[in-house]
Amino acid sequence: MLRILSLAAVLLAAAGTIASAAEPTAPSVDYGKTVSIVGGCHDCHTPGYSEANGAIDPAMALKGNPVGFRGPWGTTYAMNLRILADGMSEDDWVKFLKSFTARPPMPY
Repeated sequence: MLRILSLAAVLLAAAGTIASAAEPTAPSVDYGKTVSIVGGCHDCHTPGYSEANGAIDPAMALKGNPVGFRGPWGTTYAMNLRILADGMSEDDWVKFLKSFTARPPMPY
């Protein structure tokens, strides 16, 4: 009986965590930040992100990276996503993300 109660408690706690991570009803800066972290955007597009163990410097976040990726295709650089998205509406940004052709190493 104790095992069943323990399992039920764990399942309820997990359900609460999953529900709190669900997409919000309205866009927010916090949700956008979460998406950019979970999506791995900062890994390449924020200089120093990996070296800072995932700490985001707001002044450098998503500004592109001068460190290139070299391969048989040549060398590519992570672009400044702030400039790219600056003039786009949310719908334009989503349309862009669904239709653009990535250069190596993205998506990795």
